[in-house]
Amino acid sequence: MKQNTKKNFYEEDTIDLRELLKIFIDAKKIIITITLICAVIAAGYTYFIQPEPKPVYQSSAKLMFGHYNNEPIRELMDLEHKIKFLYGDKNVRISKNGGLEIKVNGPSIEYNHSLLQEIVDYAVNLSKERVDFLKNKELAAISDFDNRITSISSVLSKLTSRDNISANEGKELSVEQLIRKNDMLFYISDLSLELDSLEFKKETLITKLNRTDLYQHTSLVNEIVSNQIADLRKSNKNILFISIVGFMLSIVVIFIRHLFLKEQE
Repeated sequence: MKQNTKKNFYEEDTIDLRELLKIFIDAKKIIITITLICAVIAAGYTYFIQPEPKPVYQSSAKLMFGHYNNEPIRELMDLEHKIKFLYGDKNVRISKNGGLEIKVNGPSIEYNHSLLQEIVDYAVNLSKERVDFLKNKELAAISDFDNRITSISSVLSKLTSRDNISANEGKELSVEQLIRKNDMLFYISDLSLELDSLEFKKETLITKLNRTDLYQHTSLVNEIVSNQIADLRKSNKNILFISIVGFMLSIVVIFIRHLFLKEQE
C-alpha cells in the first residue's frame, strides 16, 4: 500500500512538471516579448541615455635617487610617505632598481603631467636641500678646523718664542726648572700633533668637497609617459543582464497567471 502511494506521488509530480513545461511552451510568445522589451529598453538606455564614459589616463614618471658621498640622500620609503602625505595616494610604488616610480590616474594628460611635474620638483628640491645641508655641514667643520688651527698656532708661537725656551739655553737650571721645561716641551709636542691632525682633517675635507662625484641630485630618469587606461566603448553587459532579468520576470508572470487561472477553475 505504501509503495503504491509513493508511486502515485511521483507520478503526480511528473505530471505537474510536464504540465508546467507545456504552459511555458504555450506562452513562449509572451516570454520572448517581455525579454525583447527589456532588452530594447536596456539598449536604448545604454546607447542614448547613459552618459558617455569619461576617459581616464595614467601617467608615470621614474625618479633615480641622488647620493652624497656614495650614500643615498633619502631613504626610499621616507620619500614615498612624504609624497603620499602631501599629494595623496597617487599609486606611488618603489621600483626594483633603487628608484621611485610614480603613477597618477587623471581625467587628462595635461592634468597628470602637471601633478607629476609638481611631485618631481618636490623630490628634486628635497634632494638639493639635503645636499646643501650636508655641504654646509662640511664647510662648517672646515671653518671650525681653521679656528682651532689658528688658536693652536698662536699658542705654539708663544710657547716656542725665544723668551720661553731659547732664553734658557746654556744656563744651568734647577730641578724644578728642568721639570717645567720638560712639561712644556711635552705640551708643545702634543699641540704640534693636534695641529698636524687638524690640518690633515681640513685638507681631507677640502679634497672631498672638490670631488666632482661627491654628490648627485635626484633626477627624472626619462620623460613622463602617458596612456589611456579606460575603455571608452559602452559595455553590452547591461543589455545582457536586463535581458536575463526580463526572461526571469516573464517566467514568474506566467507562473502566477497559471496559478490564478487554476484557482478560478
